[in-house]
Amino acid sequence: MSPRRLIAATLSVAALALLIVWMVRYTRHVETGLKQAAATGESVKLLKERPEIPPFTAPDLSGKPVSLSAQRGKVVIVNFWATWCPPCREEIPDLIALQANTGTISRSSASRRTRGRWRKYAGSPSSTA
Repeated sequence: MSPRRLIAATLSVAALALLIVWMVRYTRHVETGLKQAAATGESVKLLKERPEIPPFTAPDLSGKPVSLSAQRGKVVIVNFWATWCPPCREEIPDLIALQANTGTISRSSASRRTRGRWRKYAGSPSSTA
C-alpha cells in the first residue's frame, strides 16, 4: 500500500471514530434529557374536527395485527416514530401524560427488529401497545 493511501485510510478511520464518539455522546445527552423531562403539552395537538381515517392495520409488540376499525368510538393516537429521532423521543413524556390524564389508547407499531428499543423508550408494553 502506498504511503498516500495509508495516510488517507488512517484519516478516514480517525474521522469515522470521531463521528461515532460524537453520536454516542449526543445520544446519551438526549436520553438524559428525556429521563428528566416533564410533559409540556406542547408536542401533542388535539384536533377539534374528527378527520376521516383510511383503514389501517399494524402489528402490535407481540406481532398480532391491530386494526383501527376495531377501536371505533375510542380516542386512539397512532404515532410513527423512531428511536434514533430525538424529537420523536422528546414527545414520549407528553404522550404518556396524555394517555394517563385522558384514558386515550396509544398504539405503537414496531418491527421485530426494533421491538426491544420500542419497549426501552415507551415503557411497559401492556400499557401502551
